[in-house]
Amino acid sequence: MISRSSLFEYTVGALFFAAVGFSLGQTGIVSSGGMLAEVSSSGCTATVNYSMHPSTPFFKDILAGSSNVTVGVLNVSTDEAAVLTGLRVNATGPLINFASTTGSNVSIWDGATLVGAGRVYAGAASPSFYVPLTNLNVAAGSNKVLTIKTSFAFIPPGLPGDKMALNVSSLYAYTARNNQTAVVNGSTNFAGVSLHSGVPIITVVSTSTRPIQNGTSDLSRIRVTVPELHAPVKIEKVTFNVGTTTVNVSKFDVIGPNGKVSSSTLRYKPGTTLVEVPFDNPLNTADALVLTNTTKEYLLRAQDVQLIGANGTGAVGVRLKADTSYRFGRIGLQTDSKNNQYVVWSTSSSTPSTQIWANSYGLPGCFTLTSPIISDCPAGAFAR
Repeated sequence: MISRSSLFEYTVGALFFAAVGFSLGQTGIVSSGGMLAEVSSSGCTATVNYSMHPSTPFFKDILAGSSNVTVGVLNVSTDEAAVLTGLRVNATGPLINFASTTGSNVSIWDGATLVGAGRVYAGAASPSFYVPLTNLNVAAGSNKVLTIKTSFAFIPPGLPGDKMALNVSSLYAYTARNNQTAVVNGSTNFAGVSLHSGVPIITVVSTSTRPIQNGTSDLSRIRVTVPELHAPVKIEKVTFNVGTTTVNVSKFDVIGPNGKVSSSTLRYKPGTTLVEVPFDNPLNTADALVLTNTTKEYLLRAQDVQLIGANGTGAVGVRLKADTSYRFGRIGLQTDSKNNQYVVWSTSSSTPSTQIWANSYGLPGCFTLTSPIISDCPAGAFAR
């Protein structure tokens, strides 16, 4: 088994061979103590691989104007000791959404240490930007994890709703022992973020099992919070999946702080176990709007419940439906179908170009993406 100890020097077992006069890519015979060995100098060039690290955040809705947002985590490995000198990022989405600054708005971190900085800006000839690194050393046979952060513009001038992402298209490195350019392979597919003037946090108040009864039963309570600094948000629609076992139920209501949120009695969507809840009651418009630094709760109530199991038993399971891909519409500029979304929310603005609606994909709270599989929010289980 041949192993390398330094440039063009090799050991075979306990014997040492000096390959004097070799150039990169050459193969030849070297000797030591009467022993001969064939060696190759081609292995002295580092091969560096990079890819998306598993800790990379999944797609999320964020507040426009946010700074130092982690948009990707890069895993870098090498067979030979290598020095990283820079990387190139490709920006996705309107470049005006990146923070406008004459300084840097993209930073690269090795743990808590800043190791690189660059700038993404509108008006560039292409969406590809070079970010220099501070000659970052990666030991042979090891990995280096780098975090990529960026800052985004406020609205205006940035436009809300668009998906924004930075992905690494090239990594630049050289071999530490001989300064030869390293062979680099890799790609990334960071999901990115979407910018909004306000983002609601939707959670389920309780998922514990509770008893159900004939007549009227309260099934689930959800909570909507709009944090500080976020613009008010309007909730336009949510959808529950209400599954039953030996229970008949035909009507539902959702009750907010000021009464029913829908203009008519809610029923199952034909042929499904879904209950769509439009926040369209003209006599209760207040409960559709959640103001800055405010929390509101909404109760799902079943009407005309009949337990038809043995000895009057039955069970109900409730889930708050999650959208499985990102959809949005910008009022006055872009349209998209709201009908096929499980959750619809919108931001309040007097400017049509900054008014949008979006679904639940990427929302914080119970809709936070923690794996490539998007799950509904458990919203309650009930039995008797």
